[in-house]
Amino acid sequence: MVEYEYKVVPAPSRGKRARGVKGSDGRFANAVQEAMNALAVEGWEYLRSDTLPNEERTGLTSFQTTFRSILVFRRPLAQTATQSAPQSAPNTAAPEATHTPPPAAPAETPFMPQVVTGTAPHEEESEADMDNVLSIALLQRAQQVGEEAQDTALTAQTSQTNKKSEVAAE
Repeated sequence: MVEYEYKVVPAPSRGKRARGVKGSDGRFANAVQEAMNALAVEGWEYLRSDTLPNEERTGLTSFQTTFRSILVFRRPLAQTATQSAPQSAPNTAAPEATHTPPPAAPAETPFMPQVVTGTAPHEEESEADMDNVLSIALLQRAQQVGEEAQDTALTAQTSQTNKKSEVAAE
């Protein structure tokens, strides 16, 4: 069974100029191409792109739904030595416990969800795993937006309190 790790990145929203590329369509295609090639160098295989709804806060009480385009990449995980080594003669000694630590989590950035690992032995299961990966990415982003909203509300409340204190002090 092949195990994959997935990476979800935002699709470019603007085109990128390059020599010989003309028009907005060409510039946009160039920006997508450069993003895909940059990840391919790191070993990531392009899987698909999706457009997903993203609920954003506007003002204090209202929300607006916008749609975000994302690019989904995957790459096979390195197999452990015990899985890749062929089985030779049976060993009568106690089996060694092997433990491979999980990959280090990448530093969090505002729009880059963490890399999520999963297995995909068949194409049908791969689609189900991708749905799980996208759901996790959306949940992570929703948590980030909620935390940012709480921070913004707290900052606004603190600045309002400070202004009242300054007025009272005068």
